[in-house]
Amino acid sequence: MFGTRLVVLLVTLGCGLAADGALGDTALTQDDECQTSDASQCSANFLQVQKAPEEVEELNLSSSYHYTHIVTLYHQTSESAGKSILKSGFRPGHLGWCGAGIYFALSPQATSGKIKGPDSHAGYMIEAKVNVGKSKRMSWHCTTSASCNHHPFAKCQDRENRGSWLKRQGYDSIYYQPDPYGPEYVIYNPDLVVSMKGYRYHR
Repeated sequence: MFGTRLVVLLVTLGCGLAADGALGDTALTQDDECQTSDASQCSANFLQVQKAPEEVEELNLSSSYHYTHIVTLYHQTSESAGKSILKSGFRPGHLGWCGAGIYFALSPQATSGKIKGPDSHAGYMIEAKVNVGKSKRMSWHCTTSASCNHHPFAKCQDRENRGSWLKRQGYDSIYYQPDPYGPEYVIYNPDLVVSMKGYRYHR
C-alpha cells in the first residue's frame, strides 16, 4: 500500500512540474498579444516575460494602454529645440508619413539619414525611453498616399492624422520603415516618453 501511494505521489508531482514548464514557455511566446481583458494585468504579465530587462522600466500605466513595452529610441534635432524638449517634453509635429506624430529611429546613426522634413534639424540627440506599447505595423508610406513618392514630400505627406484612429483599433504606436535607413516608431501621445537625455551629436 505504501509503495502504491509513493508512485501516485511521484506521478502527481511530475504532472505539476510539466504543467509549470509548459506555462512558462507559453508566456514567453505570447508577449505580443494581451491574453486577458484586464489591461493592468496584461501590463504586469508583459513586464515579467521580457527577455531584455535592461530595456524595460517600471511605469504606472493608464488603463487605456494595452501593455508595457519600453525601448530606447533616438530623435535628432537642433540644440535649442533639443534643450526645449528636455525641459518641456515632446510635441507632435505638423506632418509626416504617419501624420502629426513624434518620430523616433532605432539608432543614433539612423537619425542622420532621416532628418529631411521641414520640421527636421540636426546637431543634438535625444535618447529616450519610450513605451511603444502595442505597435501597429504599417507600409512604407504609412497613412500618406502611396502616390506621394517624389520630392518635395512635404507637399503631399499626411497633415491630418493625429492618432485617434490608432487608439480605437487597440494600438499605442506605429512601426514602419519609410527609407533605407531603418525602421521608425511613431507615437502621438507625449506621455508615452518615460525618460530622456540629450547630448550634442555630429553626423
